[in-house]
Amino acid sequence: MDASKSEPPDPCTLSIHRAFVIRVFGRVDAELAGQVEHVVSGDASQFRSADELLQFIRRVLRVYPPDNS
Repeated sequence: MDASKSEPPDPCTLSIHRAFVIRVFGRVDAELAGQVEHVVSGDASQFRSADELLQFIRRVLRVYPPDNS
C-alpha cells in the first residue's frame, strides 16, 4: 500500500488530552519506576510499578476526559 495515499490518523487517537510524558528511571530493585506527567493539565506523579503508572493515567483521564468536540 502506498503510504502517501493512506488515510490520516483518527484525531481522537492522537488527542493532546491523552498525551503523557513518561520518564523511566533505571532501577534494578523495581519492576518499573519513574515519573509521569499529563501534558495538558501538568498533573504529575512518581510511580514504582506498571500498576501505579496505569492507575495514574486512568485517574487523570477520568478527571480530564478528552475533548471530543
